[in-house]
Amino acid sequence: MPYDPAVDMVIAAAQFTDSDGACYKVGASCADFRIENAVHATATGSHLRWGRGWVDSAVGSVMTPLPVTLRLQYWNSAGGFQLNEGDDALLCGGTTVLAPDITLSDFTDQLAAGETSVNGVSPFPGYHVLTLAAPGYQGTTPNTGRVQLTWNLDSWLQSDLNADGTAESPYGFATFSAQPGRQPILFMREIYR
Repeated sequence: MPYDPAVDMVIAAAQFTDSDGACYKVGASCADFRIENAVHATATGSHLRWGRGWVDSAVGSVMTPLPVTLRLQYWNSAGGFQLNEGDDALLCGGTTVLAPDITLSDFTDQLAAGETSVNGVSPFPGYHVLTLAAPGYQGTTPNTGRVQLTWNLDSWLQSDLNADGTAESPYGFATFSAQPGRQPILFMREIYR
């Protein structure tokens, strides 16, 4: 839920002094530089929000690239998380996602490390679409299985996803499956003449 913050900004005298001793002075000595109620007074209309990162889980074929959505969300007044469309990496220099920000781990079944990887990331307002490379086949065996994707975020976008009392980076799962040999028939018609 957005709120108008009242934050005091303080820059310590040691951090505000250059190499020749020039500094912010109060009287004859260097002093901390202080702005009281900084955010509210200097950034009219700004809001602080409690936010988090979120990774959607996805399922796809071993033969096609798999899109996975990474979301930036904030808590709203209705009591739920909603997409933060204001965080736009294209227009305002918001959160960017690079391939090294994603960790792939906990491979299962026939899917092993190196058989899929981050193949690209596309930014949109409030979310990114990450594409995993298709793992394909190892000989005649499909590289089916699941991998955990962890989005390595700064601490203020982490949350306690597994209810153990510790905030962690958001994660989701990508599952690759083989195409079944026979597809179910939804509708079939024969015409006799």
